Amino acid sequence: MQKYTHLAVGWTISALIAKYIYKLNLNFISEVNAITTLSITSISVQGAIFSLLPDLDHLFMGLIHHRCGLTHSIYTFIIFAPILAYFIGFNPIIASVAVFVHWILDALNPSGVRTIGFNLEFFIKHRRDFRIAKIRYDNHPINLLLTIGSLLLLYYLM
Repeated sequence: MQKYTHLAVGWTISALIAKYIYKLNLNFISEVNAITTLSITSISVQGAIFSLLPDLDHLFMGLIHHRCGLTHSIYTFIIFAPILAYFIGFNPIIASVAVFVHWILDALNPSGVRTIGFNLEFFIKHRRDFRIAKIRYDNHPINLLLTIGSLLLLYYLM
């Protein structure tokens, strides 16, 4: 998917999670950065930032492939994202969810994403392990539909 789709969907999901953790008084789920009404917006921004994190692999194209196991696998949202979030003072749960949403959106593409691997090749090369659909990343009507749909959902539920 396009970056604007990742950004909008990541922002929306993060805002909804933050709102409902606060509304249901479930702050015990995340003692780091407890969610208050004033921080729902900052939590959503954190989610938006982390929803783009996996695509930083574009900066290292000579060293690793796009959608390699290091940036687009289960390890990314289970291990790497929450650790990074913790060290930079972001909410680890929101970071994990935002990266997971990115991973799912990329699983809609024909090239899919990685799942789990244990050798060096898994972390630096891309071969499809998991694919949900065959929607091209540059399919702008689908990207716009997902983006507008997520923003309308955010507006309706907030």
